[in-house]
Amino acid sequence: MAAGFVCDISQPDEVAAVVTSVMSAFGGVDILVHNAHDTRNVNARVAEVTTEHLRTQMSGTDAALQFMQLCRPSMVQRGGGNIINMASAAGVHGSKTFAPYAMAKEAVRALTRCAAREWGRDGITVNAICPLATTDALQQAIDTGVAQAPSGPLGRYGSPADDIAPVALFLASADSRFITGHTLMADGGLSMDAGR
Repeated sequence: MAAGFVCDISQPDEVAAVVTSVMSAFGGVDILVHNAHDTRNVNARVAEVTTEHLRTQMSGTDAALQFMQLCRPSMVQRGGGNIINMASAAGVHGSKTFAPYAMAKEAVRALTRCAAREWGRDGITVNAICPLATTDALQQAIDTGVAQAPSGPLGRYGSPADDIAPVALFLASADSRFITGHTLMADGGLSMDAGR
């Protein structure tokens, strides 16, 4: 069974309402994938970042926290669950001109690690994925010269369906039951040297 629910993640009341609707429709939550993010105000150099940039970008991080908090009781009651948050290599690399976005996505990775430590004894795993995949927003950034083609070993952007979804499926499955607090870099090898 599948069902769709509309939600503006910047509105806490709507987030709460959609979780209530999901609980009612499915009887609980076993897996949470937080992939929603506001694509406005992602670009700014550090010297130009404004409060509005941060407010817009952090709405996605706020929503990740709220969804996690609202879904946790159901997961605890059901004996565990899997939470998967989408982050970004833009934060890992410190991508120039993407400061607001990078800051918000690094906050998602920090939230992921904190929750993994606190909720592990409840049987809940919490992990993040940093995908590098084609999206409409990314294509627009490339077309306008804001972003460039990837320079990683595989030399291409990933396919959301063929390259990113299987990573999420793995983290949602029992095969990943001993992995928590980790970020999987599904980026074609682009970040392999980011720790230097």
